[in-house]
Amino acid sequence: MKVCFTSQRAFADGPAINPFPESDPANIAYALGGTYFSFYTLRNQTDRRLAELLAPYDLVIVELNVESVILAERIIRLCAGRVATYSEGYIGEYQRLSATMQAHFVSALRSATINFMYWENYVLFYRALTHRPAEYLPYPYLLSEARRFYTPLDQRASLIGMPSGLAGLTRNGLATLAVTKRVLDSGLAEQLACWMEQDSFEED
Repeated sequence: MKVCFTSQRAFADGPAINPFPESDPANIAYALGGTYFSFYTLRNQTDRRLAELLAPYDLVIVELNVESVILAERIIRLCAGRVATYSEGYIGEYQRLSATMQAHFVSALRSATINFMYWENYVLFYRALTHRPAEYLPYPYLLSEARRFYTPLDQRASLIGMPSGLAGLTRNGLATLAVTKRVLDSGLAEQLACWMEQDSFEED
């Protein structure tokens, strides 16, 4: 079976002969011995050219996100009967879409052969939107690749991970950074991971 995976990620198009350099749903293409196409390539194609590019594949998995709903809907229409959607959730974003874009989102779910999602707790929400199957499918954890980076716990550097507070538009971050610097200087920790963006420490 020939499979391709399409998503918003700006990875290179073509056969996924190597894993992608991060934990990413595009690695579904690698795990299945398939091909990857980026939305950045596909969105510029005419319907005819898009259909030609995707014609060789028995299964086309298209990322369904709120930024590319119209493109996903086009792909689903052109690959009718052999396309699955893949979503990492987007419930909060879906609720903020206009009524028109919500209709396109639901249309994509209802036109696909099957709908997969990364977050198990979103399955019931998607099932409420469509009569098509909606199933949990976590993207693959590439154990053989990850094992190359394994370090025994007693050999790992001690690491502090913290939000800076700066992204939250408060002065608390400056005090936190000053305290953390003292901890580093004391030798209690060897590395600091500091998140500057607000959404990287908000509760899910």
